[in-house]
Amino acid sequence: MAPGWFVSSKWQWRGPWPQHNIARHFHMGWDLSGVTKDTELLAPADGFITMVRDRYPGQMKGLGNYVEVTRPDGWKFLCAHLDRFVNEQASGQSVAAGTPLGFYGTTGQSTGVQGHSQI
Repeated sequence: MAPGWFVSSKWQWRGPWPQHNIARHFHMGWDLSGVTKDTELLAPADGFITMVRDRYPGQMKGLGNYVEVTRPDGWKFLCAHLDRFVNEQASGQSVAAGTPLGFYGTTGQSTGVQGHSQI
């Protein structure tokens, strides 16, 4: 982890938040805080990407802008709440480890600039 970053929320049960009409639910990732909107998200491994933006119905809507990298062995890495993407990526596009994908942000249901990560 980069200097100044810290885990602000981990894999755990959270809620409820009646003011947002959100029931108790399981938080499926780790939130990394201490980043700014100028901090780039780099691909964690070689693979291909899937990108989905906010406003999708169902379980994923709280993630905001997110990108998912799938390795050749099937493991998937997802990072959410991104402010913007580096380029317009397309589903199935190849990506090398260390390739800039986007910038950390606070889209979806987040409480500040962060990176929500899950495997």
